[in-house]
Amino acid sequence: MVRGINEVIEAQPRSVIGESTSPYSLAAMLDFVNNNAGLLFLGASLLIVGFLTGAMWRENTMLKSGYAAGTPTAQAAAAAPGAAAPGAAAPAAVDLADADWKAIQQDPAGVIGKNDAKVTMVEFTDYQCPFCSRFYTTAYKTIKEKYINTGKLKVILKDQPLTQLHPNAKLAANAARCGGDQGKQEAMHDQLFGKQADWASLSNDDATKKFGDLAKEVGLDGNKLTDCIKSGKFNKAIEADAALGLKVGASGTPTFFVNKKTIVGAQDASAFEQIIDAALKN
Repeated sequence: MVRGINEVIEAQPRSVIGESTSPYSLAAMLDFVNNNAGLLFLGASLLIVGFLTGAMWRENTMLKSGYAAGTPTAQAAAAAPGAAAPGAAAPAAVDLADADWKAIQQDPAGVIGKNDAKVTMVEFTDYQCPFCSRFYTTAYKTIKEKYINTGKLKVILKDQPLTQLHPNAKLAANAARCGGDQGKQEAMHDQLFGKQADWASLSNDDATKKFGDLAKEVGLDGNKLTDCIKSGKFNKAIEADAALGLKVGASGTPTFFVNKKTIVGAQDASAFEQIIDAALKN
């Protein structure tokens, strides 16, 4: 028996917009996302953790192998993902524009040395950065003894916490400034760098408590300092420093400007002496 036209039509597979059986249809993809949201979130989280872990591993490997160019900001790393070889020399010192030189001397996070010193060095730093700590424990000791303590050089500190890599860096910048509120910014600066290993791997809360302990060791009110950190009173100033650093070309930490001349990374004391001595002769 021949089927009627209506029976033939009913026998055909239907295709309605939004109900396609194709595995690549919009509906199928939305169903996949809805049914696997947890797995997708876990995958994205693992990817982010893997990236940060790899970045920190790379940073520590560079430090151990003698690479001195510093920790790049996220913007600099994205612009130039291929790092120079370990031991590579820092870029040649270049002159900073007059307007930029004036700008970076304003609103310091702290000042070390005499205000009337002939030579000024502006340092953009990150208290959790291993290269910044390396500078502090090596070249800085010579610079302080030879130039700062003799009244020839003053150091203006500017904050540039690389929070993507160093989760306690912004808290530490607050700690140093809060130490300044009690008249001992330099003492907290020295504590943070000199004992970086004691707090760098702690949680935010535990690091904040540790900063209070470090403050007590140099005669500060630890409870007052931790309250100051938790208030975040210096966050805007710290963020402004970091933005200014990027604007003037501080693409990694530490970055220094000595009477407009640029030095990048934890270089040997001789790299600083050469520029400071030339400035003292002018």
